[in-house]
Amino acid sequence: DDGAHNCESVAFDAKTKMVLLVTKSLFGAGCKVYSFAWPKSQTTDASPAGTKVIAKVIAKLNVPLATAMDISADGRRAIVVTYGPAYEFTRREGESWAKAFARGGRRLNMPLRTQGESICYGTDGKTLYLTSERWPTPLWRISPK
Repeated sequence: DDGAHNCESVAFDAKTKMVLLVTKSLFGAGCKVYSFAWPKSQTTDASPAGTKVIAKVIAKLNVPLATAMDISADGRRAIVVTYGPAYEFTRREGESWAKAFARGGRRLNMPLRTQGESICYGTDGKTLYLTSERWPTPLWRISPK
């Protein structure tokens, strides 16, 4: 709703049917989280061609250079990764993502990787997988603690 931004972090919350976006701020703090409801037609779950949606700011994060994001299948955790660490945000039952992000995230150290711009939760909703967009591109598996 406030113009174009550099955004590489996109996730879909299947429980609430919300799309979340995190901007990539070059100067440390100041990443913003935007959200919008998944648009759908009245007859299908698909978005009609040409549907316009406006993403609204729901939070500001103290996360530098956000490069990827995912939401656990149960809709309770969001992970935002940078070129260095990741930050995990936990949402309580019935709580909005805005409130969960406002509490701040738990910093998780990630392996050193060259231009790491991907992360996702495994099927257990806790294990993390990440890789790089530069050679070499190993796949890291981070087990929950």
